[in-house]
Amino acid sequence: MTSELDRVRDDYLGRLRRVLHRVTPDVAAETEQEIRAHIEDALAARGQATVGALLDVLERLGSPEDYAPDVALYMMVDRGYREWSLRHMIGSARFWALSTAAGAAVVLIFGLLYAFVLAAIAAGLQHVAADLVHPAGDGFHVLPDVATWPLLTVGPAALVGLTGILRWFIGQYVQRARPMGLGGETTERAWASQTQRTILTLALIGLVVTMAGGLLAQGIRFEQACRVHVDAAALRSPMALVGYAGLALFFLAPVIGLILGLRVRDDEAGP
Repeated sequence: MTSELDRVRDDYLGRLRRVLHRVTPDVAAETEQEIRAHIEDALAARGQATVGALLDVLERLGSPEDYAPDVALYMMVDRGYREWSLRHMIGSARFWALSTAAGAAVVLIFGLLYAFVLAAIAAGLQHVAADLVHPAGDGFHVLPDVATWPLLTVGPAALVGLTGILRWFIGQYVQRARPMGLGGETTERAWASQTQRTILTLALIGLVVTMAGGLLAQGIRFEQACRVHVDAAALRSPMALVGYAGLALFFLAPVIGLILGLRVRDDEAGP
C-alpha cells in the first residue's frame, strides 16, 4: 500500500515538475515543496493515509497543468517583490509574458516605459558628452530640440517613479491573486482572470486608437539617420490628440485595469 501511495504521489509531483521546467530551479523546488506540504497536510487531516484518500486530495487540488503556472508566477514575483531580486523580477516577467496574453501586454507596457525613460537619460548623457567635445555648441545632439537638463532631471525622476508604480502594481495585483495551489480561493482566481481581461482590453483599445490617430496625423517623419523631424502643427491636430489619448490609455491600461478590478473586489466584499 505504501509503495502504491508513493507511486501515485510521485507521479503527480512529476507532472508538476514538467510544468515548472521554464522557471528558475530554486522557485521550481520551492513550488514543489509547497505543493508536497499541502498534499501531506490534507492527507494527514483525513486520519488515514490510503490511496483512495490521496486520490481524493489530488482531485480536489486539481491538475498541475492548470494551477502550477499560476503558483510559480506568484512565487517568483513574490520573491522578487520582497527581496528586490532583479533575477527573479526578470524571470517572472519572462514567465508571465510567455504564459498569458495579459502578462505579455503588461510586460510590454512596462518594458517600453523603461526603454523610453532610459533612452531619455542616455540622450541627456550624449548631449553632455557632445558639448564637452564641441564647446562651441556645434556638436551632434540625438534630440536637438530638447534641452539637456530636462533629460537628466526628469529622466531619473521618471525612472524612480516608474519603479514605484511597478512595485505598487505587483503588490496590489499579484498579492491579491493567491493561486488555488497555495490555498487561494476560487473567487481570487476569478478576480485575477477578470482583471487580466480588463487590462488586455484597455491595452488593445489604446493601441488601436494610437495607431489610427498617428497614421492620420502624419506629424513625424525621418529626414536622415538619427534625426527625426517633428511637424508641430500636425502634432496639434485633432487626430494627433486622439492618438495621444490612445497612447495614454495603452500605457495606463495595467493601472486602470487594476484599479477597476480592486473596486469590483471591494464592492463584492462590502456589507
